[in-house]
Amino acid sequence: MMSIKKIFFFLFFGAIILCPLVFFDFSSGVSSENRMKEKFPEFPAAVSDLKTFTGRFETWFNDRIGFRQELISFYNKTFASVFGVSPVDNIALGKNGTVFLTAASHAKVRHDDILSAFGGEQDWENSVKLQKKLIEDAWAWIGEAGVKTLFLAVPTSPVLRFGDLPDFLQKMIDKKKVENPPITEALNNFLKEHPPAVGSFLYPLEEAVRLSKLHHVYPQKNFHWSVSPFTVLVAGRLAELLGDDPPRPSSGDAFRPCVTTSDLSHLMGFVMHNENDLCPTEEFLHEFPLVHYNFKSPPPSLSLLGDLQAAAYWANEKGIPKNILVIGDSFNAALGLPLSRIYKNVLTVDYWGIERQHKDQVETILRKIRDEFQPDAIIFVSHNYFWPIARPAFKSLKSGNKKHLHNRDKMCTRADYL
Repeated sequence: MMSIKKIFFFLFFGAIILCPLVFFDFSSGVSSENRMKEKFPEFPAAVSDLKTFTGRFETWFNDRIGFRQELISFYNKTFASVFGVSPVDNIALGKNGTVFLTAASHAKVRHDDILSAFGGEQDWENSVKLQKKLIEDAWAWIGEAGVKTLFLAVPTSPVLRFGDLPDFLQKMIDKKKVENPPITEALNNFLKEHPPAVGSFLYPLEEAVRLSKLHHVYPQKNFHWSVSPFTVLVAGRLAELLGDDPPRPSSGDAFRPCVTTSDLSHLMGFVMHNENDLCPTEEFLHEFPLVHYNFKSPPPSLSLLGDLQAAAYWANEKGIPKNILVIGDSFNAALGLPLSRIYKNVLTVDYWGIERQHKDQVETILRKIRDEFQPDAIIFVSHNYFWPIARPAFKSLKSGNKKHLHNRDKMCTRADYL
């Protein structure tokens, strides 16, 4: 007769085996690894298809087995905490609790990826030439735009937190090139040839370095930006280049220390936190009667927004009466709110989001944006380089309204009026 101990162990391990099956997940959608779950494969029509079927079936099964996310989270967190090594190839664990996104585990790929974070490649001189070509294209576009245009390039976390990169990554980059990245050298060279362009291009590396002495402008484990003292600073600099005065908070502190969830948690497989972040205070958020619209709640005056998941609109009745159109990458999401504290109407558009959502209709959509929103100024935003404006789709943004047309050689900054 089976002993009580054997029965207990039989039931215990049987439960361990059966529980994941009892809680089997039959849903579709996005997996914990931020990819689409494998669909159930078609049954093989021939013996030669059997290997493909079994491979896809295994992936389908693994994507849905019960407690999958909990087990992955436990394993990855233990691996990172105990051994101090990232459990995934595209994440590097830095110093002071930092985390950095890299391309892959292969040394050359990672090397190129870190170099690209500085706006460069292994051939540094060629990087400067490429950066200058982007600036020249943008300057030529400004001369034909018919509307006031600014170009913003944003430094990224490896630039601003170079000292927190893992040692093996720091050794791949010459420290002098961190202090003077290709974009800085290219812009300085271009401004020597075209001094009036100083009012149209902004790469706020110096401002970020100064601000980071008070508080790190980049949270410990984030890849994307959030509304922060740095994004407010950048919005103010842009307003100055447009000839306007940014507002100041009426009283009190605009930001407070806070702990936030890392936007790289889904890649690591467990929840990570930024323990050194700053969050806007309620006073800062509600100092002005701001109204925020997105594609789920488009304003009646901008019907196009109802179809654009990659766009957002802010309205501030007390703001400077200008329509500011921002086009670019993910920095837009953090720039919209600070700009809306300054201007009456701000529309931010994620260009890559439009390309993903609408593919071949980008030019048509940009033309509709111009016609419906009627921008007084356009700001192009990108990380590590100035926006590649030579894309044909951007021709549709050139306004036929000549009242905004300005002579590039007579442009000046707000400081020139003081």
